[in-house]
Amino acid sequence: MYHFASILDSVHEFNDEFEYDDGQSFLALVSDPSKEGIHRIQDILLHESVLTEAVNPDDLSFQRAYLPVLGYISSRWVLRSTLRRNINALYGLIHHSFEEVDRVLQSCIGSCMDKKSFSDSSTSVSGLRVFCTAAKCLLEYATHVKTAVSQHPCFADLVTNLVEWSEIWALGVCAFPPRFNDPIADWSSESKAIAIDRMKKSIDALYDVVSKAEGSTLRPAPRKAEVLEPGSENQILVDKLNMAYDGPGIHHEGGAPRHDNDDEDVTRIQVVPTHGELTCFDDPYLPANIPGARHHLPGDSMERLVDIQFRLLREELIAPIRISLLQVLDDLQKPSSVKTQLGTLLEKGGGLYRTQSGSDSVMFSMYTGVKFKNIDCDMRWGLAVNVEFDTPHGHARNPSSAKRAAYWESVGRKRLMQGGLIGLLWIPADTTAYDTKFYIGTITSFGDDLKKSAAASPDSLSLKISFFDSEAEVRILNALHKRRPDEEGIKVLIEAPIMFESIRPFLESLQSPERPPPSIPFARYLSHPDSGTLSDVEIDPPAYATPRFEFKLGCLFDSDQPVNLPLRPNDP
Repeated sequence: MYHFASILDSVHEFNDEFEYDDGQSFLALVSDPSKEGIHRIQDILLHESVLTEAVNPDDLSFQRAYLPVLGYISSRWVLRSTLRRNINALYGLIHHSFEEVDRVLQSCIGSCMDKKSFSDSSTSVSGLRVFCTAAKCLLEYATHVKTAVSQHPCFADLVTNLVEWSEIWALGVCAFPPRFNDPIADWSSESKAIAIDRMKKSIDALYDVVSKAEGSTLRPAPRKAEVLEPGSENQILVDKLNMAYDGPGIHHEGGAPRHDNDDEDVTRIQVVPTHGELTCFDDPYLPANIPGARHHLPGDSMERLVDIQFRLLREELIAPIRISLLQVLDDLQKPSSVKTQLGTLLEKGGGLYRTQSGSDSVMFSMYTGVKFKNIDCDMRWGLAVNVEFDTPHGHARNPSSAKRAAYWESVGRKRLMQGGLIGLLWIPADTTAYDTKFYIGTITSFGDDLKKSAAASPDSLSLKISFFDSEAEVRILNALHKRRPDEEGIKVLIEAPIMFESIRPFLESLQSPERPPPSIPFARYLSHPDSGTLSDVEIDPPAYATPRFEFKLGCLFDSDQPVNLPLRPNDP
């Protein structure tokens, strides 16, 4: 086991002989369930007797075997792999062995704290390496396995002890004389301060993630609230926003969400809007992107910034189709004797629908006479419904097939484009039997398919739509097989001028559990302090700036004589 652990210990980022391809090949070999590597890692994690001083043959050294395994699992060769199955295989071992991992870390680190040294009789190990390795491995585990904290109640206690132990150790190695027998005790004060600061950031990130995980008994660290200067223009605006504040989910007025997709946690919000959300007449929750404005998350937290960016970007995506649908539904509720734009377009066979919602004007295309031809299975999009509908009046109905095809080629980048958002409004003939439903989907047809359809007939067009709601596919199947005559009724398509598939990846990335907000680079500088200024935020030197690192700025001067102008980022 020691020879295997030494191999893992040599696979680190400072090994110049190891390239990226070598790291990925080694990871594939180690994580292969049919090979011995992953079973050897499991044997080490589950070993019954792991001690800081391995005296008996059956004992396993924490420093020489256990620590290298945790270090490799949290190394960049593993975390930067593009093959998720390899990462999942290793962190799956941590998940299924967590009680043993917790027992070993608690007992061994506690033992080292008692004897004031993390080294054993044959290996010199610093507490810096132990705490950084443990914190990084546990952080990645909690990030990759969302149920880690709720399934293992001991997780919170382990993190609490790591925080306490690391603070005691940091004070001990910085004392004079040092209270710990540690390799970094002989470093300069500046070097120790930089190393310990980086270690604390890793442990703080772990504490932050675990404290916010579902089922955690930890509580987020309290944050100091800051207040803007009374009477300032920004404060007046903030006061107005605070008076009109109506939060998301359970923070909504009355303590109940607005609809089935209204939640205080953006990771639980569906990117694709639901029928209940689109037909809700309550205004959506749109947080103000202004420092000091009221919000259900702490002002200087990265979670708040991610929440704001997600909600505002998503609103930009779904607002046009929601406003359009609500206007159409309002037309449906009016008496038949009242002339509406919906009735006019149904008589004309589709066209441009213009709406005025408050100060916003929205125009969208409506297509009538929708008929279902068949359902295909697409390799990329899944089930796709082949839909036929009326061609709108104008140039699209030119008698010449070549001119019709040319028309759709010219407008194909703005209308009925592949990946565009489109909705099916299904108005059943018997409104007492079935309520009006609206189904969202994306267009899967290519532009050439639309041109061929236009060239084939001046009166109708056809394209393929992949709906997000499986209920739409079931209803369409029933209509195709005539199982439910009531499924006929009026069906229209409403097109939103949004390239949905181009925005969706950004929203999903903001929701990604693999990169929690605290781990986003430059999080402490990007988040909004309530004061509205970064003047009080201390700017840390770059992570690569060692105590002796310096920039040589002499090259910036155009001079015959050499100019010596060093800049040391770590100088106060």
